[in-house]
Amino acid sequence: MAPTPSLKVNQAHLRLHYNDANKPNPSLNPNTSAKETPHPQQHPVEVIARIRDYPDWKEKPTLVLNVNSNNHSIRVRADFGYQDFSLDRVSFSEDQDLNLL
Repeated sequence: MAPTPSLKVNQAHLRLHYNDANKPNPSLNPNTSAKETPHPQQHPVEVIARIRDYPDWKEKPTLVLNVNSNNHSIRVRADFGYQDFSLDRVSFSEDQDLNLL
């Protein structure tokens, strides 16, 4: 009689292999500068985002996005802490008199 094949799955086939050496760890400290965070391999991406300000709110909303004064990096607050992003440029529509759609 032929042996019954095992239903046990080889765990090596289920593992995902990542190269974590090139990935930055998110900063849990909001005072950590973007320069102290290691940078991964560069992948150019163009992002245009609209973040609206609601001055009629009764309480000031919690800031989730901070732009550094050099206009080349931003810090985003998330559930796990803070993540820093280095950019070529950050601009504001109110500073450049852009028309809002």
